[in-house]
Amino acid sequence: MIWILTALLLLLQGSVFGQGRILQWDAPTENIDGSQLTDLAGFIVYRGEVSRS
Repeated sequence: MIWILTALLLLLQGSVFGQGRILQWDAPTENIDGSQLTDLAGFIVYRGEVSRS
């Protein structure tokens, strides 16, 4: 499963979506407590007109 996720991230990096938006990020490598991240199943990406930050 981790190999599929890695391949997907490599394919998505730098790809253009919709109105010329670029989807790119550094995938996390550790949990909040500092332990190694080994059970990440995927990402949820939300699209909207305004920032949610």
